Amino acid sequence: MQIIPDHVVEQRLRDMGGEAEHVKVTADKSVLVFRAKMTAQSGPIRRVPVLFVHLCMEGGGPIKQQAGISNLDTDLQPGDIGVAPPNLRGSGRWPDMRVITVGIAVDAVDESFGLDLTR
Repeated sequence: MQIIPDHVVEQRLRDMGGEAEHVKVTADKSVLVFRAKMTAQSGPIRRVPVLFVHLCMEGGGPIKQQAGISNLDTDLQPGDIGVAPPNLRGSGRWPDMRVITVGIAVDAVDESFGLDLTR
């Protein structure tokens, strides 16, 4: 599955109360990079077939996610990295923060490492 286009990512960030400062999706739509200011949120986690790596640049605070066996309850500070596996389901609470995020489509991870993460 390919990652959605830049302008759709920007709209989804706005829908989540975020402000996109930079969004780039590679031409083959396998990698996404964005920098955004995110407002505090709570609620369901949207299931997305992308591996996300988030770097907290400023802001931060308590973060909690309940997602089956992947439960998280910590304090996120600038310089901390968070990883969200593909197809994560559950709910959570996040603080105001500015992040740099890299998203890698499951298909690209599969191809790079010879894995099948869809099982």
